[in-house]
Amino acid sequence: MPFLAPDGYRAALQAAQKRQRGGLARLVGFEEVRRLALSAEAAQAAQEQERVSAWIALHRATGGG
Repeated sequence: MPFLAPDGYRAALQAAQKRQRGGLARLVGFEEVRRLALSAEAAQAAQEQERVSAWIALHRATGGG
């Protein structure tokens, strides 16, 4: 199952950026949304790294080189 949180945070970031550029939101709010989006992307990368490491461990455990 794909990790969907980064997609949602990217959409929220785009909306916050539009609001901030239009003068409808403060920069602090935009930066908070950006921090959350980056955090979600970092979590996704860590999850992918763990998944790949698990597959490598499984391959080695079953006799793979």
